[in-house]
Amino acid sequence: MVQIHVFGDSVHFCLASPDSCLAKVVECPTCFVSFPVEDIVEHADMCAAWYVESDDGIPASGHAIVLDGNYSSDSNDTELGDTEGPTFVSLIRQLQNNLEPGDPVRINVRRKTLWEDFLGQRRKRVKPQSKLKVVFLGEPAIDDGGPRREFFSDMLEIVERKYFTNGSPVDSVAALSANAFRTVGEIMVMSILQGGPAPNFLSPATYTYVSRKPLNPNDNTNELNKAIANKLNLANSDEEVRAILTEDSGLDALDSIGYRGVPQRETVLSVKEIIRSICIKDQFSTILPQLIQLEEGLSSCGLLESIHRFPDSWKPIFMQSDRFKMTADQFLEEAAVEYSTSQMLKDLELNTYKVFCDVMQSIYEEGLSGMQMENFVKWLTGSKYTPPLGFTRKFAVKFVHGCDEGCKCRPTVSTCDVVLKLPVHIKSFEEMSLMVESAVKDSSGFGMI
Repeated sequence: MVQIHVFGDSVHFCLASPDSCLAKVVECPTCFVSFPVEDIVEHADMCAAWYVESDDGIPASGHAIVLDGNYSSDSNDTELGDTEGPTFVSLIRQLQNNLEPGDPVRINVRRKTLWEDFLGQRRKRVKPQSKLKVVFLGEPAIDDGGPRREFFSDMLEIVERKYFTNGSPVDSVAALSANAFRTVGEIMVMSILQGGPAPNFLSPATYTYVSRKPLNPNDNTNELNKAIANKLNLANSDEEVRAILTEDSGLDALDSIGYRGVPQRETVLSVKEIIRSICIKDQFSTILPQLIQLEEGLSSCGLLESIHRFPDSWKPIFMQSDRFKMTADQFLEEAAVEYSTSQMLKDLELNTYKVFCDVMQSIYEEGLSGMQMENFVKWLTGSKYTPPLGFTRKFAVKFVHGCDEGCKCRPTVSTCDVVLKLPVHIKSFEEMSLMVESAVKDSSGFGMI
């Protein structure tokens, strides 16, 4: 049988075996015509030559040229492995240079409509590169870091609850239509670079996809995809790769991912992208649009590129862990306690601080009527967890004297200065527990997100 292809004024005749209609076929990446697998290499060479020599470089069919699936790895695929790479702190500091210079952009938000208020500002005047000054309407606070930190903490809680399930993006056409996952990625970038908490709630599979680290074929649910990906992953030579790909099962796998290359030209290096495509098809096909949108958002300020280069350095920022959770001992060790110079006043302060320390350790170990350590840290700092860049100020503990007899005033905080003030009339464990619990639970954000 003779296949005839016309390119401009040129005619290309290609001979195919008589039983080609029964043979396993592969589509030519240049002209999109299917050929038996044993003939595709010779045809592809001739077809490409005609394509290069043609005046306009477009086949007569009018289709655009689709490049094959081969991928040359570059610095974006660098894996640190066991070698020591840059810390996430140094990488964040570097990316902060991509933020817009000048005064920050003020955004006015209400706690009950935080997400909607931000989206309104994002459409009009806020960009991912914008430095923010956050004002919670109705609350007397100057944004010296505390309100902004609290804003990003609350926004990331909304993101995790609304758009992720067990660390994977939810399957939501409505969210896709609203471009919500791109916004999610932008919020993650802004929080990381502007002193907010880390979005460390992604599942291992989701972060592996985003970071372009190799996906695990054993996580494939389709047995054919699992077997082919594993065989390709274990192949030690280019010849072995090509033999696997030209088997019936290999060609079926290539067809399932929309492969448009020439199997006989794949190598041990280039087949890694085929393995990745097979795994993506199997593991992420229902949420792939969400992940693509998320990547678009994460590309802001060069963050996604940095993740690709240093995936292990960025892993603690995105993957689920307790790394940024603060313990009671850490808080007490880092707190700078300001005692009075008067010994009589200092004795009162020591008694109050002793019961406060006992309450903190009790909250961390056992909880307190539904309150956990992260709730206390959020009340004090605006963020449940320690930001990747740390807090801008050292925790300070001060004491309040001069209350009237029988006063029941509670501990107070300043999230900007990260200052905790303890009334010295609180002298027992039971009273301190009640006062701390009441102060935290009555704070603006407790239980609202």
